[in-house]
Amino acid sequence: MKEESSPIRLAKVDATEETSLGEKFEVRGYPTLKFFRNGKPSEYKGGRTSAEIVNWLKKRTGPAAMTVDSVEIVKTMTDKEEVFVVGFFKVCRLLLCQ
Repeated sequence: MKEESSPIRLAKVDATEETSLGEKFEVRGYPTLKFFRNGKPSEYKGGRTSAEIVNWLKKRTGPAAMTVDSVEIVKTMTDKEEVFVVGFFKVCRLLLCQ
């Protein structure tokens, strides 16, 4: 995440040492991963490789969609992403669609 200048931060806590923290967040087994948004934890249920964790985080924190207005952006996405979807829509101006 740091390499991509993402504001998302990953942290590691040893709940056998930080027992009160483990109890507070109901850590019952190891490893346990928690995702915090606005200070509220939720269970992470994704894969365990670094690529899977990063992709899971991006899906939950990135924009739901983006406007693609050039072939170069599509080429970049093809090189960068494993899966992406492109939708084509008629553009309406002043509610006058033809």
